[in-house]
Amino acid sequence: MARRLTLPATLFSILLLAPASAAFAWWGVGFSGTWGWYGPPYPPPPYAYGWAVPESWAAAEMHVHPRKATVLVDGHPAGRARDFNSAYSPLWLKAGEHLLELRYPGYMVLRIRVRARSRAYYDLQYRLEEGSGVDPRSAKATPAGKSAPGRRS
Repeated sequence: MARRLTLPATLFSILLLAPASAAFAWWGVGFSGTWGWYGPPYPPPPYAYGWAVPESWAAAEMHVHPRKATVLVDGHPAGRARDFNSAYSPLWLKAGEHLLELRYPGYMVLRIRVRARSRAYYDLQYRLEEGSGVDPRSAKATPAGKSAPGRRS
């Protein structure tokens, strides 16, 4: 006959009756060298995470193929396109007009002129064409921005 393992009633009651702050407290040696309970006598502070666009900035989410394309903002390297492919890690642009360049070896350079509005959100989706030189779509590529998520316009 198999025997079931159960928690002793005392251990079970300690787990149920422990305050929420017990998860952030510890048992150990203090600065005076004595053993004891160290921790806050109050519940832990509530944490909230939110996504907001700063006041004078705009966010650009980039979905570019190939993903390893280099992104230049006004002639300065900003990173690779895959670094800015989600709403949690967008390319932050100051309000104003910017020239974005997408480069990858063996593909044409695509230049995108972005007029970034304050607190706007841009979703850029481009596929680079194979070849050399400047992509003919560069003159037409000016995306329209949306308002930031959760903000009424």
